Amino acid sequence: MNKKMIEYWFPIKILGVEGPKEKRVAIGRPPSIHLYFARRPMCACRAIILSSLLEIPSDDKLLKDYINLIENYCMGEIPNSVIFEGKND
Repeated sequence: MNKKMIEYWFPIKILGVEGPKEKRVAIGRPPSIHLYFARRPMCACRAIILSSLLEIPSDDKLLKDYINLIENYCMGEIPNSVIFEGKND
């Protein structure tokens, strides 16, 4: 079984900055409109899911691309250019 990106690298510093920002926002997405008792930042959930699905590549360039991809998906608000990046390829 191949190792996953979550075992090799995980963006703790980025999540430490973006998580509290996401909890403070009260406008926009449905999770921020209603106050849930045990809210979890969606940026952390996205990072966990994506990094557990991606396998560690043998190519260094692809590894850097994966790290950038995970970092981009950790941001509180994902720009449309990042979301539709794979569609244009």
